[in-house]
Amino acid sequence: MNASFWTSRPQGFAWSHPRDSITISDLQTDNKLWNWGKISSPTKQNLRMTFRAFWRPELKAMSDLLADRIVGPRLAPGAAGDPASFAGPGPEQPAPPPPSAAPPPPPTSEG
Repeated sequence: MNASFWTSRPQGFAWSHPRDSITISDLQTDNKLWNWGKISSPTKQNLRMTFRAFWRPELKAMSDLLADRIVGPRLAPGAAGDPASFAGPGPEQPAPPPPSAAPPPPPTSEG
């Protein structure tokens, strides 16, 4: 998207490509001030796109929608686009037994 120099408001698309022709790499969405990712397409290779932290929710939502196009390292586990975060909850573990009020009796030795 193009942006106005004065207001930073989007002014329309600068370019577009079919979803299956792009690749997103080095996506970082949890930085304090600037977040970024690199987009490769048939016409633009390793174009670094930078987003202010103010746009973090929108960046994460966009990366969730494009999760199948994200490759390479991410900032941290569970970051937007991490396949593990889309797998849902893992297999349920049995609940631990409740703690008993009294300690178990000592073993008796018969002999």
